[in-house]
Amino acid sequence: MVKTPGGRVVYIYVKKRGTFPKCGDCKTKLPGIKPSRPRERTAMSKRLKTVNRAYGGTRVIRAFMMEEQKVLNQLVKEQKRREKRAEQLSRK
Repeated sequence: MVKTPGGRVVYIYVKKRGTFPKCGDCKTKLPGIKPSRPRERTAMSKRLKTVNRAYGGTRVIRAFMMEEQKVLNQLVKEQKRREKRAEQLSRK
């Protein structure tokens, strides 16, 4: 209850606190997004509801591992090519 400047005593409805959106995979809070109630979130613009980063969350690990695998495959191919060249040169 609060007393207004006019002298009336009125009830003020206190809204529930918003929560951080959570990751669907690991259920941790998403950094860079403000806590809000679901109804407020629908009224927010897209830039307030998302982050503009190349990779985020747990998927960054998967993307990193895929990049590493590509590099390793290239190294293996290059090594095989060198071995073939060395064999061909030694035969001549």
